Amino acid sequence: MATQVVQLSNQSDVNLTRKVNLRMPLKILEPGRSKLSTVETKRIISVMDDTIFKVELVSAFSYIIKNLEDMSAVLGPELTGALKEHLRLSNVMEATLTRLEEEGVLQKGTARGWLIDTEDPSGYLVLHIQGLRSSVRNIVRLFFAHPLAYQAIQDIASFRQLAVSHFIKGLVELRGFLLEKLLTTPLEERERNRFIHEISQRDKKNTEMIAALEEELAAEIKSRDDEISRKNATIKDLKTHLHSLAKVSENQILRTRAEAEKAQKTELRGSQGKCAKLQQELNQLRAALNALIVEDRESELALRKKKYKVEMEIENWVQKYDIEMLEKQEEIEEIDVVYVVEKEQLAELREKFALLDQEYSQIREERRVKQEQKEKAEKELAILVRAATLIQALWKGYLDYEMPVPAFPAADCTSDVELDTQEMVRAQNKKKKKSGGFQSMGLGYPVFKGIMKKGYKIPTPIQRKTIPVILDGKDVVAMARTGSGKTACFLIPMFEKLKVHSAKTGARALILSPTRELALQTLKFTKELGRYTGLKTALILGGDKMEDQFAALHENPDIIIATPGRLMHVAIEMKLKLQSVEYVVFDEADRLFEMGFAEQLQEIISRLPENRQTVLFSATLPKLLVEFARAGLTEPVLIRLDVESKLSEQLKLSFYHVRADDKPALLLYLLRTVVRPQDQTIVFVATKHHTEYLKELLTAQGVNCTHVYSSLDQTARKINVGKFIHGKCSVLIVTDLAARGIDIPLLDNVINYSFPAKAKLFLHRVGRVARAGRSGTAYSLVAPDETPYVFDLHLFLGRPLVLANPHEKPTDTDGIFGRVPQSIIDDEESLLQTDHERSLDLQSLRRVSDNAQKQYLKSRPAPSPESIKRVKEMDFSLLGIHPLFSLRFEGEEMERLKFVDSIKSYRSKATIFEINATNKTLASDVMRAKRNRDCQLIDRHQRKQQERLSLAAEKVQRLAVPATAEQDPEEEEERIQDVFSSVVGRKRKQPLDGKDTGKKQRLATQQQGEFYIPYRPKDFESERGLCIGGEGTAFEQQASGAVLDLMGDENRNMSNSKQLLKWDRKRKRFVGQTGQENKKKIRTESGAYISSSYKGNLYDKWKKKNKIDDQDSDSDREGERRAGKKRRGRGAHPAPASHGSRGPQQGKIRSELKTKQQILRQRKKAAKQRFLQSGSLKRLKSRNRQRVQEMRQTAFGRGAAKKGKMRKRM
Repeated sequence: MATQVVQLSNQSDVNLTRKVNLRMPLKILEPGRSKLSTVETKRIISVMDDTIFKVELVSAFSYIIKNLEDMSAVLGPELTGALKEHLRLSNVMEATLTRLEEEGVLQKGTARGWLIDTEDPSGYLVLHIQGLRSSVRNIVRLFFAHPLAYQAIQDIASFRQLAVSHFIKGLVELRGFLLEKLLTTPLEERERNRFIHEISQRDKKNTEMIAALEEELAAEIKSRDDEISRKNATIKDLKTHLHSLAKVSENQILRTRAEAEKAQKTELRGSQGKCAKLQQELNQLRAALNALIVEDRESELALRKKKYKVEMEIENWVQKYDIEMLEKQEEIEEIDVVYVVEKEQLAELREKFALLDQEYSQIREERRVKQEQKEKAEKELAILVRAATLIQALWKGYLDYEMPVPAFPAADCTSDVELDTQEMVRAQNKKKKKSGGFQSMGLGYPVFKGIMKKGYKIPTPIQRKTIPVILDGKDVVAMARTGSGKTACFLIPMFEKLKVHSAKTGARALILSPTRELALQTLKFTKELGRYTGLKTALILGGDKMEDQFAALHENPDIIIATPGRLMHVAIEMKLKLQSVEYVVFDEADRLFEMGFAEQLQEIISRLPENRQTVLFSATLPKLLVEFARAGLTEPVLIRLDVESKLSEQLKLSFYHVRADDKPALLLYLLRTVVRPQDQTIVFVATKHHTEYLKELLTAQGVNCTHVYSSLDQTARKINVGKFIHGKCSVLIVTDLAARGIDIPLLDNVINYSFPAKAKLFLHRVGRVARAGRSGTAYSLVAPDETPYVFDLHLFLGRPLVLANPHEKPTDTDGIFGRVPQSIIDDEESLLQTDHERSLDLQSLRRVSDNAQKQYLKSRPAPSPESIKRVKEMDFSLLGIHPLFSLRFEGEEMERLKFVDSIKSYRSKATIFEINATNKTLASDVMRAKRNRDCQLIDRHQRKQQERLSLAAEKVQRLAVPATAEQDPEEEEERIQDVFSSVVGRKRKQPLDGKDTGKKQRLATQQQGEFYIPYRPKDFESERGLCIGGEGTAFEQQASGAVLDLMGDENRNMSNSKQLLKWDRKRKRFVGQTGQENKKKIRTESGAYISSSYKGNLYDKWKKKNKIDDQDSDSDREGERRAGKKRRGRGAHPAPASHGSRGPQQGKIRSELKTKQQILRQRKKAAKQRFLQSGSLKRLKSRNRQRVQEMRQTAFGRGAAKKGKMRKRM
């Protein structure tokens, strides 16, 4: 037992000594040293104290083990039991060792030392050794937990042996001798007293710590004892239960044995089964008890292993930290050496820079002289340009009539076809048969019979305007919404052009649709409408078997209805040229480009002949579609239905100046208070995240609403729109992109939650209300950063921007721009804040919508600089409350709001230095003197500010005057007809606001403008909003006026429309990049590059499988024969390339010879690559490192005298 205690103490000392040696190594007493340090003194004294304590502990345990029976009353039952258990384990260990030595497994005398070794080398006594160590730890813990037992042993004078007592006494005397003679003799008296005081303080602290640890250990022991007692109680209960079960089982066995003699054999078998079951339960309980005991032991072993692992990790971390610090010190020294070298290089570079600076000053002087010459030439050129502009402006009116813009005939002009139609109408009218529908279009009998069989009697407006133009053979770009009858617009002229089935190989008509559903719908309608024509139709769709499509094309169809992706795939596989196509239709063209089919469409067009007729139908007209129509169509005619370029007279506008964070509160107030419950209201927002957020927010407040955005599922979109149309929801929240295909005829209100960045988009939104004589209202929530767009809108509309005046009583609310009372915002905001605190979904949706708003602001077009300038000049603090709110408030509430506004605009005449200055002070005297000196400057500044504000108000009123008011209406209408003669669907006339202008005001305007030559047209703002008047053909002018690019309602759509710039090495300029340039591509017959996934051998495999040879089209052979005949001529020339082709023949051929600079750059790049590949960079680094090491050894390895000189030098 004593040996085990000493072994545990020695292990702790070894670990402590190892840690101390790692952190602070002991210093060796040198002969020349006069005294030891305080730390060394403390360390030696602590070692002596620990040694004395361990000897006393060993002697006490030796005495207790020898006199265990006598000391049991003093030690207590727990400590006595632990000692007895240790004696039992020791006896078992001795018996096991003796048995192993007798059996010859172990040698005699070799296994006795395993009791104090760290590990068992043989592995036979692992459990015994662990049990002994655990017993020793438990005895030591209990011994220190009972200080009374230790004190009782100290009181017994004879508990130590005589030799042990002499040894302890000698150690104590040695400690005193070392303290008095060796350690503290050289010290001074004051330092000695301080050392003794520190020793006493240390002993006191150690005593306190030991007491705290003893208390904590006692509490832990108590809790452990309570747990053990609970387990013992449980075991006792289990034993009692087992005893009772055994007793009951014995009684049952006796009873069954007595009854078995009287009963049959079956009862005996049943009793035996019960006994077996009880025995099994007993075994299970015993196994559970053993498992609990084993689990307790395993948990204790795991804790020991974990503690040992943590100690080892701490030691490893300390060693690793020391090594890292040494490496960092070496790196710092290397950096110092490199710094010196770089400093020398910097000095050389400064000298070079001085030379270059002189050369740069000379070059700058030369540039200044050239710049002065250039400015002089520019001034002379400006004088000439100003004179030319003046002459051109004087003759502008005459030039407009002498050189009109070239345009093409409209749909109502006379042509050969229309002359025949008019004659047919007259002939039928003579027979007293009216012809007001399809009869007047001159259709063939099979086509007309199919139309009548379908049940159509009268054409729709878009059919009435489009079909005659297409029958004339012109290329058409038609803007029509879904459900307007546009499918018949291109099918009827197609049937009339193709007539009957042709025996020639090759399709003659091609219809491209963006989706499978639309293509299937077109096929169904084609079969129903052309059932009497005998034309064959082939359907080419993605997702179907390509073998069936190959077979359908081999049946020589007249019409191909396809989606662009699959059609291009089939065309590349079959090497289809499509030279026999006469009629091409792009249905839903805007969706074709949105879905990313631009590349496929360009490739398909390159395979079509030049003399084809192209028809293009679209709901909107984005810029990309205009560029495509300009390249792929020949002199197209733009047909627009229900053109709305200005506002209706029945539409009322309201603009509210509000902060962006207060928009939800104002929207809720408008829907609850201003808008009637039965009215149909549509709310426009910027992104789809705003729709989701507002839908949840309004639903939480009890407003029945629904939402639609572009990425919403088609079925869900139809359901939501159906709810709104049938009156189940009164509010519909949409984005501009999603609302494009929604046609709701009866709308009452439009709310612009996000104000549009384009004036045409505003018209597109509010044009949905006030139709067919109905009245409507458009409410616009304008944030401070959206105010310039309001100015752009009014400049485009030619309307005055009326600001709410706080000092005048409002009479009309139409078109007024005012602010919202803060009391309304606060009331609604409190309700919204409560909902946000209760709902985590609303909080997350608001956070997402805020992030989406940031992305939207990045992609939103910037307003005009003039509007930004006017907004900066305006003072919105003087803006009054909107009449819509002032009319709803009572007089007291209005007086309160006016009082609050007066407080906002109040400015004190006295400064902070003059407040509460009853007597004369230095600060007040200085401010009065300064005011008297600067009074003229202050008056001048205030006068200029008033003039600037009045001038800004006059600008707003003057710019609001319509440009048509100063022109003759008949001349203006004549000029519009001349320019836009090929536009089918004209603009509605607007009433002239100039008639309401007073006589004096008109006279003053005429007097001011009598000798004024404007530098831009009078309708410049309106035309700039419509984007009309650009150079090019008539279609370009018309199409640019109809262009409406709708921004995406999510980040993915916004990023798809944005093109990046990438440097093109061949073209030597920046080109557009869509992010798809890294795909593998192949070159087609037109010279364009397409995805390599389209190229395969499916068609060849299908031909080989079905044993079908190549069939060249008759039209291709006929075209080759014609081309051959033409080439035989003497003056034959090659045919010109098509307007839309993108072949490699275009442009100048670039030379393949390299310049000297390119060759030199290539050689340098190759040399650098060889240098890196050969490992020269590593050798250079190692050479530099070796040089630094040599310099360090040279500097610090030859003595202290040279060390200082070299250190200064470096």
